[in-house]
Amino acid sequence: MIFTHEFTTPRNLYDKLIRENEHLDMVVSGDTFLNFVSTAVCLHDWLKNAPQNETASAFVSKVSRDSNMKLCKEILACKVTFCVKIEDPTLEEGAIFEHVRVPEAYDLLAYTNDTKKFSLTIGSKEIDIFKFKEEIALLFSVYFKV
Repeated sequence: MIFTHEFTTPRNLYDKLIRENEHLDMVVSGDTFLNFVSTAVCLHDWLKNAPQNETASAFVSKVSRDSNMKLCKEILACKVTFCVKIEDPTLEEGAIFEHVRVPEAYDLLAYTNDTKKFSLTIGSKEIDIFKFKEEIALLFSVYFKV
């Protein structure tokens, strides 16, 4: 059996964005956030280079003006830095964050239940990481629902 995982269309990248969004629900870290941001910017670039009609062109322009997407592009262009902080009262002082881990419970559940605190700082702006990623995923979902 041969399994092919291709990236030949914007839809392939949109599907990856959704996987990155879901991964952030499981594990919040700088790595998972940067993967999500990178995929969002890459998807926008692919849509800009795809065959355009009036609707697609208007959508690409709308994404270009979106404040969250502007922050994503600034991160990838090294114009702004970001920091993800996780306050977990169950961790002992001096514990090392495990970047590659299978979570016992999703970070989204901890966020919802307020058992962990997550903060995202992009430049000097404090942003809710879960709202940020959901707004970007929702922005692109409009295009792919049509």
